[in-house]
Amino acid sequence: MNLPLEPTTALLSVSLVYGLMALMVWALLARHHATHSVALWAGGCLLFCAGIALLALRQRLPPLPRVVGGNTLILTGLLMQAPRCATSRACPGQRCRGGWQRLG
Repeated sequence: MNLPLEPTTALLSVSLVYGLMALMVWALLARHHATHSVALWAGGCLLFCAGIALLALRQRLPPLPRVVGGNTLILTGLLMQAPRCATSRACPGQRCRGGWQRLG
């Protein structure tokens, strides 16, 4: 089966779009929400897209740095995106009780 788009090109394109999305969301939400949580989320997105790009370059990099580095960046990015403290400017009356919520 002859695919018109190579997997490397597709993964690099997805990585680029995901990174641009993170930068746009950070630029738009940094003024309206708690800067720390938005920066964590955007930083996690950028690490995630760097991990995808590293895995996409499978023909150009040796296997060990590619797999370990790519998976580490992806996992770290996902962990940075998931939790945030319960306080933000959107709910100024609430205090942080040590709980975690998903920033979505």
